[in-house]
Amino acid sequence: MKKSLLFLLGAGLLAGGGYYVYETDQEIHDKVDSFFSEKTESDTIYLTDDSARKIKSYGEKRIDDPQKSPSKSTGPFAALDKYARETPVSKESSFATLANYLVIPAQTEEEKARLIFTWVATHIRYDDESYNSGNYADMSAQNVLKRHKGVCEGYANVFKTLCDSAGLKAVKISGYAKGYGYKPGDKFTKTDHAWNAVSINGKWCLMDATWASISSQSINGKLVSKLKFDDFWFKTEPQAFIFTHLPENVAWQLIPKKVIKLSEHENMPYLTDTHFR
Repeated sequence: MKKSLLFLLGAGLLAGGGYYVYETDQEIHDKVDSFFSEKTESDTIYLTDDSARKIKSYGEKRIDDPQKSPSKSTGPFAALDKYARETPVSKESSFATLANYLVIPAQTEEEKARLIFTWVATHIRYDDESYNSGNYADMSAQNVLKRHKGVCEGYANVFKTLCDSAGLKAVKISGYAKGYGYKPGDKFTKTDHAWNAVSINGKWCLMDATWASISSQSINGKLVSKLKFDDFWFKTEPQAFIFTHLPENVAWQLIPKKVIKLSEHENMPYLTDTHFR
């Protein structure tokens, strides 16, 4: 992972508006080593159920990236993705029914999480109307399942509820995202996105079903989204995730011995999923 970060930082440093400029590869290497290994005052962070319950969720942004990967799944999860995509509507009568159906082919917790992730990302449409108007519909898991439409909070609620029903431990995370409409150098005044973390074999893994679901563009000043599955946001490495997602609760950064402040995150190079592929 570190080698990939070194290469990608070298290729994408100027994407952050010139906040970090280095003359040699060694300077980049030293900066990355320092960035991810430097201890902070809060060296040890404990995740608790209580802290997870206190997390709130707001609206969100989405990266407009014409180079997103193709919607068709490939790789080791291709068969599971196909199964989740082809889930019969009759299995959506309740979260318990849907979760029980989705996990039938799963042999591991990772596969359970993948099936749920893929179903959410390929069956929930982004609610452009709510985002553009600022008048958000009910984003409860039950209502989003019924409407098959929601913004980030709705995606995260559905994902967590399905994980709960499938016996997986999951949380919804609120935070700041460098997504749709973001420009390098922008400052955040409030949280604007929600995503999830899931415990797989005792390790917390980051997921963003919303960003896995759509690509978007601005037309006449309005967000217009379309379904386009992107599994980069399944179990994304925290060291890559942090360049676009900063959780309100610092515990969910999941970067050992490092806490990144909002001011630092705002000045980090703007590296999207395209850089890390």
